[in-house]
Amino acid sequence: MQEILTQKEIDMIVNSLNDNGSNIVSNESKIKTYDFKRPNKFSREHLRTLRNIFEIFAQNFTNYLTARLRFLASVELLSVQEFSYEEFCNSIIYPSSIAIASIDISNGDILYKKCWLMLLKIIVFFKIQLYNKIRNK
Repeated sequence: MQEILTQKEIDMIVNSLNDNGSNIVSNESKIKTYDFKRPNKFSREHLRTLRNIFEIFAQNFTNYLTARLRFLASVELLSVQEFSYEEFCNSIIYPSSIAIASIDISNGDILYKKCWLMLLKIIVFFKIQLYNKIRNK
């Protein structure tokens, strides 16, 4: 549906063209610039929801690690940020472990990155536990 301009609005546009566009916008505070190179795909509410989800995940993962590894473990969420894939690739520490997982309730995938040193410590711990079980038999 097309919007019909009033005579006042048409006069304002014509006058602004003569003045190099200085009067074309009366409410400049309502206009936001949009960066097409870095589009924001998540609103603040979505980021807040993601933060809550990952805080709950960190608490549950802390409980799981403490029970499974039988020593006090702590997992904390540092931040939830939105940035481009190029920035993500540049921020990855070498070596790292990256996994792609799909979720049944959505059509998207999750890219999950974990520091290799933490995974290495968990693997060594499980190998020591396995070695102790074999040695005690």
